[in-house]
Amino acid sequence: MSSDIPSEIICLIAEALDSQQDRFHLAVSCRRLYRLLLPALYSHVGLCGIRAISSFLYTIVGNEELATAVRFLGLHGWAVPGDDWASAEEFEYDAKLMHKLALEVGCFGVERDEWIRNLELGVDDAWLALLIPRLTGLRRMYIMWPYGTSYFADMFAKVAFEDVPVFPHLEESYAAWYDTEGGADTSLMLPFFKFPAMRKIGGYTLRDDPNDKPAMTRLSTVTEIDLLNSNSFCGLRNWIGSCQPLRRFRITYDDPLVSPGEPFSFGELDIRAIQQSLQLHKTMLESVWICLNNDENLYEGEVGSFAEFTTLKTLHISVSPLGLMVSDYESLVSRQLKYRLPPSLENLFLCDCSPLYISQTCKQLEDLINLGVVPNLMRLGLQSKRIHHAPRRQQDLEQLKHRCKEAGIVFNVYSKDCAIIGGEAGFDWPFPEFTIGW
Repeated sequence: MSSDIPSEIICLIAEALDSQQDRFHLAVSCRRLYRLLLPALYSHVGLCGIRAISSFLYTIVGNEELATAVRFLGLHGWAVPGDDWASAEEFEYDAKLMHKLALEVGCFGVERDEWIRNLELGVDDAWLALLIPRLTGLRRMYIMWPYGTSYFADMFAKVAFEDVPVFPHLEESYAAWYDTEGGADTSLMLPFFKFPAMRKIGGYTLRDDPNDKPAMTRLSTVTEIDLLNSNSFCGLRNWIGSCQPLRRFRITYDDPLVSPGEPFSFGELDIRAIQQSLQLHKTMLESVWICLNNDENLYEGEVGSFAEFTTLKTLHISVSPLGLMVSDYESLVSRQLKYRLPPSLENLFLCDCSPLYISQTCKQLEDLINLGVVPNLMRLGLQSKRIHHAPRRQQDLEQLKHRCKEAGIVFNVYSKDCAIIGGEAGFDWPFPEFTIGW
């Protein structure tokens, strides 16, 4: 019987369950478990549509314990002022309570009247702005930003400057764009750099804004930035420049369907600018991944040297921006890997190597090992398409593999889809991925 099991044990069991549905079934099995586990049912919340948003707001306004129990919040796009579909759903509206809540967040006069009008219309953006400051127990957030957000974005910018942190426990935030074209401005996420417990910020299809300034120059606690299919033609200086202890940075591209046109232009991606921004953290960065999915049209410029990145342990980078694929001898000498990598490096993965330059790259890697430039190197990976179509390439790869074995280095060769051709183990991002979690 559940009455024989200590409450602490029941809570641990509920926490270990894989899904909220499983927690719900456990909670409704008896009255005692329902009372005990009700906060756990509110630990992971996903909201979409005014009916769900309004119902949730009314619930937590009347029960502060449930509001502070929310650990994860996921928002999948929402109606903003001016949207025709904002009031398509029926929802409950308590005018007296809405006026009270608007006053509590410091909204007065004409601004309050406009806000109240949008609340009456069922504009999600206005409702979410009232809801957010109450979720003080948040640890993680997923936001699929719509075009035209105002109340919600302004509320985040406001609470980021509160003397007493509104989100003292928020550690991870991930942003995405609601559409298949365009991108969410990186400036929308700048307030998150101000929250005291933030450690990781990531995003999908974000757009670097050249007019942005760092949220808090070199003071943010964020240690990891992880981006996918995002524009970074200004080197993400607004994000990177906000961080004080940045340890890990990853930006990858794996979706050829992302629109290359304005206003989200991959053609203006500047790899050199990213590397220059990362120079701010050259004595702290431990992992850098810049992978272009074998598309030279995604970027401009060449990445500079990493020799001064004295704490760098993992480097995963496309070969093209390294400038290794050149035929001019003098240019090639100045770009050699042995002059551009730090001795601290333990893991090196070169991706998107043209088949024409496999032999040349193998020679540079072999020189790197023979000269002892990276004495701590433990793992080496090389990825290319049509990698075994020429006997000479095969011979050079085998020679490099033999040299790695002598040096005690694990060497793997990868095909275009990153499947291993022989070798021992995969070469994956060695840190936890962001999961939506509901």
